[in-house]
Amino acid sequence: MHIFRYFSFSALVTFLGFAFAGYWAHRSGSSISAAMEAVLFLGALEVALSFDNAIVNAKRLEKMSEKWRVRFLTWGILIAVFGTRFLFPILLVCIFAHTPISTVLDWVLNDTAKYEECLHMIHAPLVSFGGAFLFMLFFHYFLNPTKDAQTFWIRPLERKLSTLGRVRFLPGTLTCLAVAAETAFVEAQMREEVFLSGIAGVACYALINFFVGAAENSGGKVGAGFAAFAYLELIDTSFSLDGVLGAFAITKDVIIMSTGLAIGAMFVRSFTVYMVERRTLKSFAHLESGAHWAVGALATTMFISASAEIPEAIAGLSAMVIILSSLATSMLKKRRDAKLKKTRSAL
Repeated sequence: MHIFRYFSFSALVTFLGFAFAGYWAHRSGSSISAAMEAVLFLGALEVALSFDNAIVNAKRLEKMSEKWRVRFLTWGILIAVFGTRFLFPILLVCIFAHTPISTVLDWVLNDTAKYEECLHMIHAPLVSFGGAFLFMLFFHYFLNPTKDAQTFWIRPLERKLSTLGRVRFLPGTLTCLAVAAETAFVEAQMREEVFLSGIAGVACYALINFFVGAAENSGGKVGAGFAAFAYLELIDTSFSLDGVLGAFAITKDVIIMSTGLAIGAMFVRSFTVYMVERRTLKSFAHLESGAHWAVGALATTMFISASAEIPEAIAGLSAMVIILSSLATSMLKKRRDAKLKKTRSAL
C-alpha cells in the first residue's frame, strides 16, 4: 500500500484528465475514443522520455530542503504542465515567427495545422538548445574527477572520463564542438539560429550551475533552494522539448496533447518522490550512471533530429533500455555485495 501513497495523486489527475479529454472531445465534435487513446499514448510517451529525468531530479532533490522540495512538487508541476508543455512552445512561436501571442493562441485553439507548421519551423533551434543543455548535464556528470568509483557502471570508460574531468572547461568545449557538428548538417538558412541556440543552451547550463554551486557554498538556504529549483525546471524543460514536438504525430489537438503530457509529467514527479523517500539511488548503485547515459542518448537524438527525422519511440525506448540495464546490473551488484558481507560475517 505504501507505493499507492506515492502515486495516488497521479492516479487522480489521470482520472480527471481522461474525464476532461472526453468532455473536450464531445464539445469540439471529435471522437471521444480517439481522444482517450491519444491521452493514453501521450502519457506513456512522456513517462518513457522523462524516466531518466526523474532519476536526475531525485539526486538533486535529496540535497534540497523540505520546503523547496514541496515547492518543486507543487509550483514545479504547474510550471511543468502549464508553462513548459503549453505556454513555452507558444512563446517560442511568438518569438521566432514574430507573431503576437493572441494570434498564436488563436492558432492553438482554431488552426492547429498552422501552429504545428510554426513549431516545426523552429524545431531545429529548439532541439539545439535542449540538446546542448542535456549534453552539458551529461558531460558535467561523467567528467568529474571526484566521482565515486562505487557508482561506475561501464567501469573502464567511466573511470577514464572521470580522469579527463581534470581538464578545466572540458564539458563546455565538447558540447560546443557537438553544436558545431550539428550545425554543419542543417539547412544553410537555419545554421546561424541553430548554432546560437546551442551556444545559448551551453551558457544557460553553465550559468545556472554556477549559481547553484555558489548558493550552496555560501550556505544561504533560500538562494540555494531557489537556484536548485530553477535548475530542475530547466532540466525538465529540456527533457520535454522533444516530447512536445513529437506529440503532433499522435494528435493535432493541443488541448488533448497538453492533457496527455500533463498526466505523464505527474507520474514522473511521483516516481521522483518515491525514489527520494525510498532512497532508491543509494540502493541501486548503477542507476544514476544509467540515467545520465540515457541523457546523453537523448541529447544525441535531439541533435540528429535537427536535420533528420527520428521517431519519438526510438528516443523513449533507448532511454528505457539503458536505464533498465543499469537497474539489472545494480540488482546483481546488490546481491553480490550481500553475499560477500554474509560470507565475511560468517568467517
